[in-house]
Amino acid sequence: MSAPTTGAGQHERLLQAGHRGGLLPQLTDVDTIDTAAEVSAQIPHSGFARALQAALAQRGAATTEAAGGIRESRAAFMEKL
Repeated sequence: MSAPTTGAGQHERLLQAGHRGGLLPQLTDVDTIDTAAEVSAQIPHSGFARALQAALAQRGAATTEAAGGIRESRAAFMEKL
């Protein structure tokens, strides 16, 4: 997992090594089913959202909300693994 300073530290090391680079908008790490659901809700028509929905449906654990996001409790998901 990344720490809040991971990107800035790597950027600084690259600059010190003589590389050029800029910064992009900050994204969300997907380390848990909860963050996967959050990201999926932000981009419901993406390949990521479709893959997550398919993976959860395969385990019989997906529920789709009206907003198009996928939600379930982490405990319920982990029980199905």
